[in-house]
Parts: sequence; structure tokens; C-alpha cells
Amino acid sequence: MCRYDRIIAENCWRDPDSASGTGSNLKQTETLRRELPAILSRLGVRTLLDAPCGDFHWMQHLELNGITYTGVDVVASVIARCQLTFGSPARQFLCRNILTDPLPRADAILSRDCLSHLSNEHVWTAVRNFRASGASWMLATTYPSRTRNWDIVTGSWRPINLCAAPFNFPTPVEALIEGSTEYDGDFADKTLAVWRLERLPLT
Repeated sequence: MCRYDRIIAENCWRDPDSASGTGSNLKQTETLRRELPAILSRLGVRTLLDAPCGDFHWMQHLELNGITYTGVDVVASVIARCQLTFGSPARQFLCRNILTDPLPRADAILSRDCLSHLSNEHVWTAVRNFRASGASWMLATTYPSRTRNWDIVTGSWRPINLCAAPFNFPTPVEALIEGSTEYDGDFADKTLAVWRLERLPLT
């Protein structure tokens, strides 16, 4: 059993609603669920890749307004359960590793609460893979008040600022402050930001 299989199977993040962690429960995604459909509409998104999709807990409550959705995750058991429960002609779930596997093409890639768990090198690997998929847009979590990005071992976590060194992404096209109250508001700057993939500096 890989690390993420165990995390999901044993609910290691101890959230009563979502095995994907507290950040994926309905309280922490209230603002996101309200505002994300309008952002996707402004971007002209008709196909969305959710990478990684986790257990699809909060996304099942999002109004996608006709957008064709594909969720990918490295945990095969989660993907099988999501496909069985939520799969439809407009919604599919695939087992993929965003670091090593080719990804389905979509207009936009939603990568929420993911890059913070990757080493700096693996952040670059993931973003390069996102761009190689042919997607136009990336929507990813960033913490804009942070001034330093500590490197980590993939699987750990730190609040990542994608506009700070060593990433130095340009100013996002859009930025949605999620209103996070996790850990007594220590991460109130948590933001879902939008970048055009072709304009990102890739090392």
C-alpha cells in the first residue's frame, strides 16, 4: 500500500467529512464553491481536469454548468470508488500520477491543495506535465503572504507561494482568497490563483 493509499484508507487527516483532508470539507470550500463556476465561465472553460481529484467530496457539490470533467488521482481505490459513484458521460475518473503519466487534455487544470505537498523539483515536474497536456489554464493553490518557499520531501507540506522564488510565477490572471479558517486562521491567505500555462517560467 502506497503512502497516499494508507492516508485515504485510514483517514489520516482526521476530517469527519472528507478523507482528502480538512481543506476539502464543505466549510472550507464554501467560498470556492460559490465563486469557482464564474471564474471558469470567464476563462471560457468547457473541459476541466481536476488533478488530483481526491475523494471528490466538495466537487460533487459544485455546479459545473455543462463543463466536461475528468478527475485524476494516484490512489486507485479512490478512483474506482469515484467512477462507480459519480461517473457519467460528462464525468470520468482516471488513475494517473501527475508527475509521471501523460494527462488528458482539457481547457483548464485545477490543482488545488497539491503543489504544497511536492518538493520544489516536483512542483516544476508537475507544472511541466500540466503544460505538456495542452491545457491553457492552471488553477492552483498559493499563499501570497509567504516570502520564502522551503524545500520539502514530496509528501510533506508547506504553504507555497508560487509567485516567490524559486518559482517566480507572474501575477495571476485571477486570484480567489478562499477564506480558510484552518488552524485558527494561520493560513487565511490561502488563494486559488489562475495562470495561463504558456506564460509560466519552467526550469
